Amino acid sequence: MVASSQPGSGLAEVKLYDVEGAAGAGRSLEEERIEGMLYFPEAQLAALGIQPGQVAGIKVRGDSMEGTLADGDWVLVDLANRDIRQEGVFLLTVSGERRAAHQAPAAPRRRRAVPDQ
Repeated sequence: MVASSQPGSGLAEVKLYDVEGAAGAGRSLEEERIEGMLYFPEAQLAALGIQPGQVAGIKVRGDSMEGTLADGDWVLVDLANRDIRQEGVFLLTVSGERRAAHQAPAAPRRRRAVPDQ
């Protein structure tokens, strides 16, 4: 997916949030500092099932997801999708801190979120 640094027709605005220093329980992304903006083709977001107003950019910190995500990578987070029954990478809030974790398949009816390392 190709992003643009300039707004344009058919492009959806994606806010890039600076959440490295986020602390405290219950904080929403809207309360965080916006580091910048990128603009993605609405058609490409729609093809992925992402609503343009329900996506945020978050910077990855740390190496626990190395091999999948590297320290400093930017990821798009689908804020509307909260279905943890599927396998994938999720942004979780644990003890007031946001963490990326891989949702791995487990025994039937149980799921576990684990770092890649």
